[in-house]
Amino acid sequence: MGTLNTSKLASEDAVRRFIVEAIENGSMPAGARLPTERVLAERFRVPRSVVRKALLPLEIEGKVTRHVGRGTFVSHGREGRQVVSIRSVDTSPAEVLEACLTCYPYMSELAVAKATTADLRAIEQCLQRLRQATTIAEYGERDAAFHQAIANATHNALLIAIARTISRARERIDWGELKLHEGTPQDHEGILEALIKRNAKLAHEHTKTHLLYARRSLLGVSS
Repeated sequence: MGTLNTSKLASEDAVRRFIVEAIENGSMPAGARLPTERVLAERFRVPRSVVRKALLPLEIEGKVTRHVGRGTFVSHGREGRQVVSIRSVDTSPAEVLEACLTCYPYMSELAVAKATTADLRAIEQCLQRLRQATTIAEYGERDAAFHQAIANATHNALLIAIARTISRARERIDWGELKLHEGTPQDHEGILEALIKRNAKLAHEHTKTHLLYARRSLLGVSS
């Protein structure tokens, strides 16, 4: 996997921010069709490949949905696609991390067998964004997107939905001062490398190690 240069990352972020801001201010409401890749490429004076890369994280995060032959549309929200209603679940940081430890290592293991080249590229894109995180909030959001991309790579609808549910739980919890450190991008580098090498055992181990470190860092739990 190649490393994206700074100018390309800046261009991708500009396209992404434009779309996110349009969704948030209502100029692109739910169900609205996004401008075509050609139109966005011309607007930002970038190749269409940069536009496609900018859209990948938004699709993974559930903000937009792509339909082959029709275009890309603003999603109607993720609430209807959740496995359970998070509002009805009384959960905690400890329970969320426990759920991550139960599910994510096995998702990584399955992704080794199921991931396509496009899936691996999407995971790499999430890692690139994670490296650019400058705040705790950004780190948490992009870490969740990274694991969601791995879940997507399993091509298992139920696992994908479970990962989305965990992500929503993470968003709703008041982490307070626990959210000081959740690991480093280097932790994620090992997971991606294992996926690329198609090493299921290593992918499982790296993911588990990463999550155990996060739990120890956040909660002081050693096992």
